[in-house]
Amino acid sequence: MSSCHYPILKKESMELFYSSKGMLFFLAMSVVLSAFSLMLVTNTELSLLDNAQALYMMSGIVLVLMMLISALYGSDAIAGEQERRTLSVLLVTPLNLQMIVRAKLCFVLLLYVLIYLVALPYFIAVGSSGQNLFEGLIYLFFLGMMLSMIFSALGIYVSLTTSSYKAAQTIMLVVVLFSASPLLLSASLRQSALGKTIDFINPFADAINTLDAVIIDSETFSQQMLRLSTIAVIAILTLILSLYRAKKERT
Repeated sequence: MSSCHYPILKKESMELFYSSKGMLFFLAMSVVLSAFSLMLVTNTELSLLDNAQALYMMSGIVLVLMMLISALYGSDAIAGEQERRTLSVLLVTPLNLQMIVRAKLCFVLLLYVLIYLVALPYFIAVGSSGQNLFEGLIYLFFLGMMLSMIFSALGIYVSLTTSSYKAAQTIMLVVVLFSASPLLLSASLRQSALGKTIDFINPFADAINTLDAVIIDSETFSQQMLRLSTIAVIAILTLILSLYRAKKERT
């Protein structure tokens, strides 16, 4: 917890839990998840899906939401503080910029755990009688955590580089849109050489392909090692990149 720098973690948590914006955030999450759950249950075509397929679809929705939230939070983490003129106040304390970045990343982990807990009842509701519910939830937890780290760390790096919240936000929205391309492209396009290459280096594509293989196809952990390793390596690289950029900013 010392590496997370509790005062900043407390500040971020207070802004989340004791503000109307924070409450609206969790309300919006619940509304989105409720709407998709109702569609899966009440829509004639969607209700014919087996529970495993419904669980996979819900998992993809949560990953997209968390990817977007992490990217926007990372964009705001430094550039937003600068524009609100609160970064200089933080830097007056014994904390340096790298410590602030670590604390922001720790908060993203906390935020993801909270979102996961909010979504958990919906997963159980749509997938309780299907196959691989427990395995799917375990994989989703760790995959979502790594994606949160990747996109928040990348957002912080862009935020540090541009020093403009609007510019950082625009760049990260483009990155999120590109990362979500597996949801937009047809299966045939993804089977091309270029499509396979993009899928391999795209952590979001690796995550949803892993969930598909585990939940739908009941594949084993050993069969997912390549995708999981790819996501883990990208997560480590983006973390190092954001921390190095923060250190360099102060030198």
